Amino acid sequence: MKQIILTIIFCHLLINYSNSQTNKYDYVGKYGEIGKAWAFVKKDNKVGCIDTNGKIVVPIEYQYIGEFGEIGKAWAFVKKDGKIGCIDTNGEIVVPIEYQYIGEFGEIGKSWAFVKKDDKIGCIDTNGEIVVAIEYQYIGEFGEIGKAWAFVKKDNKVGCIDTNGKIVVPIEYQYIGEFGEIGKAWAFVKKDGKIGCIDTNGEIVVPIEYQYIGEFGEIGKSWACVKKDNKVGCIDTDGKIVVPVIYSNQNLIEINKY
Repeated sequence: MKQIILTIIFCHLLINYSNSQTNKYDYVGKYGEIGKAWAFVKKDNKVGCIDTNGKIVVPIEYQYIGEFGEIGKAWAFVKKDGKIGCIDTNGEIVVPIEYQYIGEFGEIGKSWAFVKKDDKIGCIDTNGEIVVAIEYQYIGEFGEIGKAWAFVKKDNKVGCIDTNGKIVVPIEYQYIGEFGEIGKAWAFVKKDGKIGCIDTNGEIVVPIEYQYIGEFGEIGKSWACVKKDNKVGCIDTDGKIVVPVIYSNQNLIEINKY
């Protein structure tokens, strides 16, 4: 009997506590549904979080709070005044609430996340620090060009950054190809309507002056055809001209004399 009475008292207290929380807020969520043993609370169209003691652990000042861990790290998105940032599992702000967008950590081939501010994008690291300046129109995935670099685009020109966020290929090209796609560990680059090649150090190895550069080895030698001023010739694997660029397309057979 005593046990039954104690159980009834406990349930009564629990109901009263629950009611007191509900009366205090416009909405109280389920504990644990956000990936942590907290519950959402809503008041005056703002949201925050309370712990299992009913203590406010995330101030009730946000438009939105995401689920902890959904961004590839044990943080949660928060939105305030139309901007987003991140809080940690202590409810502390770890990414300033100043961005239009924050991506998932690790989605770019490195443990960084995209951020967008004033319609420009950059990257932050797992400490919330900016590691790639927020000044680009586009940032590609690291490694997608056959090297552990990423494309970046700024003022409608493209270049490359390395895994430290440092520019390794100047942002001055119309186009940069994939390293290795021409039968050598170089990449095509295009500037002012002309093409050339850069090496894996980002240095120009074939002058940017051609209309066309072929694949090395495609003519039966370890050379590549080049075209300039509507004339064709060949370059070797050092980027040096070995067949003068004086031939017409119809006279390519002359190249076999070399």
